[in-house]
Amino acid sequence: MKKISYYIFTSILLLFSVSAKATLENVKSKLATAGCQEMPGEKYGISLQFNTLLEPGIVDGLFTIVKKEQTTYQCAGSKVGVIVIDYPDATNAKSALSFLEGFIWGPQGRSAMHPERIYQQDNSIVLLSSAQTSVLDNAFANTPPSLSKAVSDLYTLLKCPAGVKEACTTLNEFQNASMPQTLKPAYFTLAQGITLNGKGEILSKPFMAFMSDNKAGVPKLDVYDIYPENQDEIKFTTGYIASLKEGKRDTQNPLHQFMAGDVGKRPLMTTSVSDNMIMFKFSETKTGVLYTGGVRENKGFYHAVMRGELKNGEVNIILVTFPIVP
Repeated sequence: MKKISYYIFTSILLLFSVSAKATLENVKSKLATAGCQEMPGEKYGISLQFNTLLEPGIVDGLFTIVKKEQTTYQCAGSKVGVIVIDYPDATNAKSALSFLEGFIWGPQGRSAMHPERIYQQDNSIVLLSSAQTSVLDNAFANTPPSLSKAVSDLYTLLKCPAGVKEACTTLNEFQNASMPQTLKPAYFTLAQGITLNGKGEILSKPFMAFMSDNKAGVPKLDVYDIYPENQDEIKFTTGYIASLKEGKRDTQNPLHQFMAGDVGKRPLMTTSVSDNMIMFKFSETKTGVLYTGGVRENKGFYHAVMRGELKNGEVNIILVTFPIVP
């Protein structure tokens, strides 16, 4: 096999705290850690919609709000407008999140005209507005847009026509699975994944390899994609998947031998727990695309969903069901 492209985790992962509140002080702490300087008394936002939220108005009356606060920071030569809205509970915050995403981004989703990042964390919504989006992504690496919401949005997007039936089946399996209780040390498996674009169209069916390491009780994951270059490679790749599904790992398969030799050398990603799944983040080495992923387990299979934020504002979703074998 001449080429096996893979993803390497290239930025420091801040562990996600499920119980932490997304208060303004919490946000300030993250921005300060990223080297940003607060600009007291100044209001800033890229889009008209974000600036509308800076002022008291009709939008505030649509949901029960406990508190709304704002501030502005200077980060790496760019200003960052910050709004934090606290709600009575997570259910109210989730409802507000759907509205705010539509209000800020519009029907086409996030774009260069509406680049704001919008996050939910527990009872709060954090809105960040800046042209320097890389600063925001690095500072808030531990509070990505809800992967569960991305899955929910996919159901609406796909509508399960015949052409994406396989993707809908994988989504259903993921939704019905539960959080893995353990991750096997030095474990790896392989499956054929499905990549969809933001319109729900299938882009490709790459082979996805999945590894885990559980040293010192800390779950770690790694993922990489495999693109066979010729018919022989396709043959032993599909053959290896078949042996996994049958519960009889083919240790003589060239792909197995490659991964077995590689598993001890690759840097693995530290995970966190959220939304009843083990979550992880990684950046694709060649493109720099940032992926947020989640893994669940059910009836002898790991089910994984990965959401990639492309530089042009589009979103890719990768769905994979990995067989669990010794």
